Order: sequence, then C-alpha cells, then structure tokens
Amino acid sequence: QCNGIPSLSSAMAWAAGQALRETGVALERLACRMLGDLTYKESLSCHRNVMRIFSDSPKVKEGCFVAPTASVMGKVTLGANSNVWYSAVVRGDRKNISIGSNCNVMERAVLSPVSGEISIGDNVTVGAGAVIRSVKIGSGSMIGASAVLEDSVVVEEGAAVAAGASVPASTVVPAGQIFTSAGLRALKADELAAISAICGNISKSAPVHTAECNKSFKDIEKEKEGYEWQQPVEDKDPFGLLSNDHDKAALWRSRFM
Repeated sequence: QCNGIPSLSSAMAWAAGQALRETGVALERLACRMLGDLTYKESLSCHRNVMRIFSDSPKVKEGCFVAPTASVMGKVTLGANSNVWYSAVVRGDRKNISIGSNCNVMERAVLSPVSGEISIGDNVTVGAGAVIRSVKIGSGSMIGASAVLEDSVVVEEGAAVAAGASVPASTVVPAGQIFTSAGLRALKADELAAISAICGNISKSAPVHTAECNKSFKDIEKEKEGYEWQQPVEDKDPFGLLSNDHDKAALWRSRFM
C-alpha cells in the first residue's frame, strides 16, 4: 500500500476472496433450492438494540435489560438495573438522555428529545406507548401508558402523569400530584404506594427475560421440540426418487432442467 492506495497484490487477493465468497453463496443457495428450502430468500435484519451514532455510544450500566427489539442509540446513559422493554425507542442522536437506576421504559414508549435533553431520575416507570420530548422527570415518578409530555415539562419527584394525558409544554407537575386530562389533583396514599410497587414488580421479571434472550441457538431449537406449531415436517425424499413420486420428480425437473 502506498499513499493510501492498495497494492496490486492486495487488490488481487481481495478480488479472489470476493469471488470465492460469492461462489460459496451460490452453491449454498443451489443446494437449498434442491432441498426445497427457500429460507435464504428471507432478508436479514441488521437491527441493533444498542447502537452507536457517530462517536456517541450508549452507556449501559450493570444489570440492565435492553430487549432485542428495543432501540437505544446515541448519547444515552442507562443507570444500573434499568430496563428498556420490547419495541421501545430511546433516541439520543440529537440530545442527551439520562435515565437513572431501577427505571423501566415500557413497550413502544418513545424518548426523543429535540430542544433539550431528557433527564429521568431513579425508580421511574415510563408506560407503554408514552411519548417523551425534552423533559425532566424526578425520582419515584410514573408516566402512564400513551401519555405525551411536550418540551420543557417538569415532573417532580413522586408525581405522576395519567394514562393518555397530554401535558403541554413548560408544565410543572408538583410532587405528590398527578396530571390528568381534567387537570392536577393530589395523589392518594394507595396511589403513591402503587407507583412504587409497579416499578419494582416490573423489574423483577427482567432477569428472566435477560436469560431467555441470551439463550444459544441450540437451546432455542431444543425448546421448539415441545412446540407442536414449530415442529417442521421433514421431507426425506424431496425429489421423489425413493418413493417413485412422479409429481415430485416432475417438479424437480421443472426447476432445474
């Protein structure tokens, strides 16, 4: 290599390697077609649940669970034992997102700051389908399912936003109160206890999901043996040569001859 230009030998080696790889892929696909297995046509998903954006990589602390279908990207800090559940999006490609310890971002929730950062304290639950913009959420709070928090909203410690409520920009939800579609009201004692219990109960199931999602391909296939709906029917005579199945033989000839 000279002045960043690859030498002739390295270019030839690369070309030969590409040719061998393409030949191997072609042979594999031919074998699959002969066996009637067309799974090679399925597109490969390049989804990553934790993804770097430019030079910004998420910082995920010990004990966290990030579901395989979730997306945590960019300038995100996820505190110890916090969880991002299935199909949730924590998008830190524009502004910082800081999530404390023992938090849960539930299914389909979207954290996407635009005008400023998102700051979430400890022991916070963000309900399923909630949409969070540039906000500050204090520790011990709860955001209900499908709630929407616009820019510059502040949810103080021990406060809550009801399910489906839309909180206008620059609103402050005081400690010990809940924002509902009808306005603010004080949280009852049993509601405060429930907010604390919900976060802990959700977190208890995270280790189970972590173990299941980290199973090897061999273990997963072994488990499928007990699932009737997953049991494949193996065709031991795909060409009809052993059983004199003329229909199969005709199908094979139509494909390759």
